[in-house]
Amino acid sequence: MEKRIVLAGGSGFLGQSLARYLMIRGYMVTILTRGKTAAIDQIENIHWDGVR
Repeated sequence: MEKRIVLAGGSGFLGQSLARYLMIRGYMVTILTRGKTAAIDQIENIHWDGVR
């Protein structure tokens, strides 16, 4: 079973550090961001506006 974690607001300094830390330990990391949807360094960034 894959370990997955979703970080809301994880695109800042601390969020990016936490995302890398978790990725190294085998988690699939998804970050909810107000920015554009993209995959950066195997970390999935998904646009989310908090309304829906």
